[in-house]
Amino acid sequence: MERSAEAERVTTRLEGNLLALGGVLFFVAGVLHPHSMGGALLPSVVAMLSSPLWASAHWISYISVVLIILALWLLMDSSWANGSPTARAGIRLTIIGGLFMMVEFTVELAAKGALGALAAGNAVPMFHLFAVMHAAGWPTIGAGFIVMILGLRHGAPLVVRIVGIIGALAMGLAGVLVAGFYLTSFGALFIGGDLLAIWIVWVGVQTARGAVLVPDRLLSSR
Repeated sequence: MERSAEAERVTTRLEGNLLALGGVLFFVAGVLHPHSMGGALLPSVVAMLSSPLWASAHWISYISVVLIILALWLLMDSSWANGSPTARAGIRLTIIGGLFMMVEFTVELAAKGALGALAAGNAVPMFHLFAVMHAAGWPTIGAGFIVMILGLRHGAPLVVRIVGIIGALAMGLAGVLVAGFYLTSFGALFIGGDLLAIWIVWVGVQTARGAVLVPDRLLSSR
């Protein structure tokens, strides 16, 4: 049993580092992302697309989600999930939402090419695709993280878990309100992603250190 537990600690060091790095990049992407100052959605999107940081923010977002998904997929069936059906359901939902957001980020990168048409007020189907994917993707990945945090109680102190839940909730609401209902004044809620990143990095570092794993003797006693 001791040998098995030690082996799992070694294998999860990589996953923990991937998760922590993904969280750091997720935070950086949120800081770099141009923010809407309110008003109609279309002019706000045009203003953000015009920013030189648009492409960098979304490439970093894409890479961060790839790392987070990979780490969670590798950790999903290990003792990292503490044998919790809630944690495992949250992990799976987060992976689904993350895969969706990877596609959404590529749409946002491609939208840069439609800047001229959008600025001229021409009809651009990509704009509506962009809005729909935003409205569906952020709530999905946000809900996944909330469920995962609720199930993964041993992963971080209560304060860090609360910060993560608040951040995931704010991020999910922002997607619905801004892209679903065109209420751009709620764009500041996307800052919740930076709060969620704190939990991701914390849990990633603790996982890399082996502090999140549940000893085999505890699992075998359940």
